Amino acid sequence: MNRWLKLLAHADASGPIPTLEELLALVYAADGYTRQAAVEALAEIGDPRVLPQLLARANDWVSQVRHAARVAIESFLRDDCIDGWIAALPKLAALSRARRADHSGLLLRIEAFLARPGNLERLASVQHATSHVAARWLFAFRARHVLQAATRLSLVRDGLMSSDIGIAGAALAAARGMPPGTPRDNLLGAACLSRFAKVRAAGLRELLCSPQVSTPSLVREMCMDASPLVRSIALAAVGDDLAGVLERAAATLRSGSHTAREGAVALQLISAARPADALQACAKAIRSPAAVLRRAGYAVLWSRSAADVRSGLVLQMLSDPSAKVRRLAVDYVGRGAEPPPLAALESLAARPELLRSMLSVLVHTSPWDRLLVLLRLQARMAAPDQAATERVVQALQAWCADMTRTFVQPAARHQELLATAWPEWRACLDAGLASRIEFHLHAFGLGRST
Repeated sequence: MNRWLKLLAHADASGPIPTLEELLALVYAADGYTRQAAVEALAEIGDPRVLPQLLARANDWVSQVRHAARVAIESFLRDDCIDGWIAALPKLAALSRARRADHSGLLLRIEAFLARPGNLERLASVQHATSHVAARWLFAFRARHVLQAATRLSLVRDGLMSSDIGIAGAALAAARGMPPGTPRDNLLGAACLSRFAKVRAAGLRELLCSPQVSTPSLVREMCMDASPLVRSIALAAVGDDLAGVLERAAATLRSGSHTAREGAVALQLISAARPADALQACAKAIRSPAAVLRRAGYAVLWSRSAADVRSGLVLQMLSDPSAKVRRLAVDYVGRGAEPPPLAALESLAARPELLRSMLSVLVHTSPWDRLLVLLRLQARMAAPDQAATERVVQALQAWCADMTRTFVQPAARHQELLATAWPEWRACLDAGLASRIEFHLHAFGLGRST
């Protein structure tokens, strides 16, 4: 195999000369000798298009292959190969995260080459045309090597506004690393406008720790942030302005001209600071046409309600037209809240859009109540409603899977209903599913014909 690969260096040898595509495939061969020979052959070709494969082999588990790949890579540290390096940026980013061996020396030499003025400008032109992984590495690289202060500030500010959390995080790290002064404070202020709560929270913390910056207006504004994390930091620092913040939240709720998100935040603030005023606001919020505001209203009502009231709230949330609100009810039941009465829960199936949420809550009831409800639903399910029928069948299959680890004995009412109605319900089921259910019924002494 090695002799075959070295035909490029020995043209008088017998046999066909391997093509570039064949060599690129052999770089990933299972045999280490083959990989090493392929890497050496690619280095002799000198085509920068092979850089992605060479960078991948620089982290090979065989040290000889790694060494051959490093030697080959360094032969491409030429300005005329910059297009090949641009195409290889994803693999370069992966190598920077690799820990199989120490690549720091190689990476430093690559970065020194890419940081040359002409190469750096060429990389800047492709910042938005690369993959997410490569774009993150490229942003961090440029933030470290751009020398002009104005260009660096603009780069970091754009990074803080990025829609990529990796780039925004790298920009925040770059802003933190700057010396104290107005440019750094301006960048941290821009971080407070990021679309990511983690970045906004970190930027606000840094500004609050800076003695040279006066932040009362910013802190008051951040008290109305959509993120609970950011709000908690701002509320802890607002001091004597708390009354003004709460009055602004109350005015927001009274005005009716707020967005749904602003109303939800104001409601949460009022609930935390003025519980007595929150209940009236929640009663209005759960009648809002905006699902975000209804969800916030139900969440506050839940936190302020007694246990005997919460079952009714769960039923109200499950009846809501918004899936976001219904998921809140499913989450509460999953965390231990009592499900609504079985008859009320079963009645929700009359509305097809509520069926999925109802079945999610039904899982947390008695396995025998769950089976009876599912069998009744299957028996009266309209034939054309294929989606609903499939959902109920899936729920019955999940019941069969759960019964393999269930030891709850059926109550007398369960036994009576199954004894009389099972033959009729069985006829509505697929033969295979009916047999699986019958197996579990027989295990508890039910469903046997007399």
